[in-house]
Amino acid sequence: MTQSLNKSISIKEVQEIYSKQLPHTELNLILELILNKSSLYFITEPYKKIAYSDIKLLEKFIKRRLNGEPIAYILGKKEFYGREFKISSDTLVPRPESELIIDIIKKDLNNNHETFIFLDIGTGSGNLITTLYCEFLNKKNIINYIATDISNDALEIAKNNFKKYTTKELKFFNSDLLTDKKLFKYLINSCSNVENLVIVANLPYVDILLKEELLVKQESCGLKFEPDIALWSKDNGLWHYKQLISQIFKLRSYLSKTKITSFYEINPDQNILLKEIIKSHSYKKITTYKDLSKKNRIIKHSF
Repeated sequence: MTQSLNKSISIKEVQEIYSKQLPHTELNLILELILNKSSLYFITEPYKKIAYSDIKLLEKFIKRRLNGEPIAYILGKKEFYGREFKISSDTLVPRPESELIIDIIKKDLNNNHETFIFLDIGTGSGNLITTLYCEFLNKKNIINYIATDISNDALEIAKNNFKKYTTKELKFFNSDLLTDKKLFKYLINSCSNVENLVIVANLPYVDILLKEELLVKQESCGLKFEPDIALWSKDNGLWHYKQLISQIFKLRSYLSKTKITSFYEINPDQNILLKEIIKSHSYKKITTYKDLSKKNRIIKHSF
């Protein structure tokens, strides 16, 4: 339970009292949000008084955090690849593991002068497609950037994040994977004279049969605050990837001159099963990349 105060007190006093309930770093992040001040202000002005109304708001935020809500949702933002992205309950919290996709693509395309289109499926906050744009800002051979999501609310978040860092227009589609007919037609027309289509996808991959078990565990209870539609999947967590791989295979039949390369973030335990699904669609070149914890995290396939 949070400790309730009925008077204004100094920043230093607030830190001393409430750091018993939250880690110092998280407490300061919440204070920065409430007071609209930087962390430096807390160092230079430790005896500045905090209004009673702000203390009450702080206590509400602390209560949410103690209830297991991720700090990123309370702040409404999360850093990804060195950039700040707005998030909401309509989007997943961007995770450090996803940065590996960017690293791999940068390495692959570093000295490649062929033409490319980037497609982000299930874009969420738009952190992947926006980061790709920023990291390849001076590459003239990147022809287009496209993002899709089944959630219109998530797309609005992604649009705002993309506009924050770019002046280029990003093509957005409200689509369940590649099922939208306008999206499918747009891809065929856009890629007809392009040498490479690069697909990135961080789809729902947590087994829905594990939902009840995971939500009661302290280390994973924060999942209950993330959008179900972006998190849980059937068939050992592979249903969405099964659908997408089949749809890409269909798209491939219309783009015989375009090389399609896909990057998927996965649960490490899905590596073997997903490879078998990919192989069943005649994909031959499959590579798995490990994250910093040496766990299988990204699968790449192309043909």
